[in-house]
Amino acid sequence: MFKEIEWKDIPDLTEEELLRELELEEIIAEYEEELDHE
Repeated sequence: MFKEIEWKDIPDLTEEELLRELELEEIIAEYEEELDHE
């Protein structure tokens, strides 16, 4: 599965990029949940 990202591993991201990353993680989590329900 996805490796947990540690903050120290992340280069300085702009706030916009950070929000996009978080959105992506949410989408992935929702997708995985849907797979679990099948």
